Amino acid sequence: MEASILDENGNPIAIDIDDNGTTGATFELFFDTNGKLDIAGTMPNTLTLILNGAGTPDTMVGKELTLNLVDDRGNPMFTSAASESGTSYTTQNGYAASNLKNVAFDNNGVLIGIAANGNTVELAQLAIATFPNIEGLQKYNGSTFIASNNAGEPSIGTANSGGRGNVQGGSLEMSNVDMAEEFVNLIIAQRAFQANARVITTSDELYQEAIYLKR
Repeated sequence: MEASILDENGNPIAIDIDDNGTTGATFELFFDTNGKLDIAGTMPNTLTLILNGAGTPDTMVGKELTLNLVDDRGNPMFTSAASESGTSYTTQNGYAASNLKNVAFDNNGVLIGIAANGNTVELAQLAIATFPNIEGLQKYNGSTFIASNNAGEPSIGTANSGGRGNVQGGSLEMSNVDMAEEFVNLIIAQRAFQANARVITTSDELYQEAIYLKR
């Protein structure tokens, strides 16, 4: 299998690794007495391995592996010590596999998914429409309204923009039902309750009369 190493300027540094694992050419890294990488001189900041030779699987041809020799501050990323080789990590940018545990809305109407591992992901965003004449909206099922010609053209956008309000997740808005209709329904229910109560009272009086007749 053949590979090539590119320095930070894109110039190839030849390296040949055959099927037996032996190397025909090497790129040497130098370390100081404290085991830190010696970055003095012409040492590149990154090395890129490109798999492109014979014996490389088709799915791996052209794949690149970039090794950062120094971090953003110029500190060496490799160390050498008189001990057995091992692997370690300096930063973590991922999370373990997890399931969606809960969802919630923030004040901007963004639907946030909360995973069991504590990670949060923005799933979607709720759109809000404003109308030039909200009194012209047409009443629909229950306490909902739909657009109409009298309401004007809707202006759709996100919360907290263009004079639109924010979104309060887990909260209920103020009632927007027809109060006159609700009072009529309440009076009808009250009259029906009173009528049923009269039936019970009348039935009780009839039972009392029947008891008196027996005596």
